[in-house]
Amino acid sequence: MELIRLFIAIEISSDTIRSLAALQQQLSDGQRLAGVRWVGPENFHVTLQFLGETNPEKVGLINAAMDSAGHEQKAFELHTEGLGFFPNPEAPRVLWTGVREVQPVNALARKLHAQLSKEFPTRGSVSPHITLARMNDWITDETLAKLKYTIARIEGKSVFGATHVNEICLFRSILGPEGPKYTRLHTSKLS
Repeated sequence: MELIRLFIAIEISSDTIRSLAALQQQLSDGQRLAGVRWVGPENFHVTLQFLGETNPEKVGLINAAMDSAGHEQKAFELHTEGLGFFPNPEAPRVLWTGVREVQPVNALARKLHAQLSKEFPTRGSVSPHITLARMNDWITDETLAKLKYTIARIEGKSVFGATHVNEICLFRSILGPEGPKYTRLHTSKLS
C-alpha cells in the first residue's frame, strides 16, 4: 500500500495571503535571493500536527480525532505578526511570521496530539507560525544581511492580517520539483 504524506493545519484568509505575498516581495525587493526558496502563497498555513508518511487506512481515525478536537474548540481570530528565523538568525533554515493567538492554536494541537499520539508520536511543542521562506545551506552572508536589514525596517509594523478560524483541515502533501502541492482531504468545524 502506498503511503501518503499528511498534516493537519489552519488555512489562512485570502486577505492575509495577499498581505504575506506582498511582504515576500518587500523582503526580496522583487529580486531572486541566493539561497532563499520562497513558499508559494497558496501554501501558507499554520501547522497543528505533521503526521508524515501515513497509511491511507488511518485517514478515518485522523478525521475522527479532528472532528472531536474541533468540537471542543471555539472559533477564534488569528492575527499574523512578527518575523523571525528558525532555529536562529545566525544559522537560519526558515523565515517565518508568527501568530498572536498562541493559546487557542496550542490548545488545538494538544487535543489532536492527545488523540493521535499512539499512532503519530510527535516531538517537542508546537511553535505556531507561517513559513515564508526556506534557506539553503549555501545562503550568502550578503543575502542574510539584506533580509535582516529589511526585517528590522518592518518591525513595529508587523501585523500582516487576520483570519477567522472556524475550521481545521487535513492536507495531503505531494512533494515535487516545483515545491509541494497540498490537497485538502477533510475539514472539521470548530464549535
